[in-house]
Amino acid sequence: DNRVSSAATNRFLRGFRHFPLSMIASSAASRGEIDALTLLFARHPMPIQTRMKILDLIPLDTEISRYEHLLPCFVQGSSSDGNFLLKAENHHSYCFDALQLFSHYCAMQQEEQFPFEVFVDELDKDYLLSNYRCCDQGCDANQSISREEISLWYLRRAIDIHNRTGLILLVRQLTESALSRLSVQILRGTEDNGAV
Repeated sequence: DNRVSSAATNRFLRGFRHFPLSMIASSAASRGEIDALTLLFARHPMPIQTRMKILDLIPLDTEISRYEHLLPCFVQGSSSDGNFLLKAENHHSYCFDALQLFSHYCAMQQEEQFPFEVFVDELDKDYLLSNYRCCDQGCDANQSISREEISLWYLRRAIDIHNRTGLILLVRQLTESALSRLSVQILRGTEDNGAV
């Protein structure tokens, strides 16, 4: 029902519009609200260092598969560190920068294959795309980061999971995710390939 959705959106906007984006994302992460975090990361490009700090707030006993698509990724020769690695049903992996991820989720929404709305209407979608273009022209979402910095983040997270939860299976899953994201040699995703 559009009225319920609209009322919820208005309530959200009244309650959160004055908070910094990183605070809202941190709150979602600490409560394990992965869909909300996915929405925020898809709609608002942010430096990978900020993303990693936010991801650290996800409860350590959360299944890695729930937030694997948000984990940091290093792509050799990439000018942007804001990459996301998504796995397709055909078991191929596709690397998306933030704009490609947003475009991919928009396409999924339009095909009614996405669990929530990434954009409200075409005006909202156009506004977000214009923000992405602004970021491509020099905003700080493209700060560089080394493979070693990302590796250390994965190592600290794995040690924390082991020490605080003892869940070895989650440590293994995180390690596997890290290995696939630290040496990305895969097909680059595009808006029009529709493969994912």
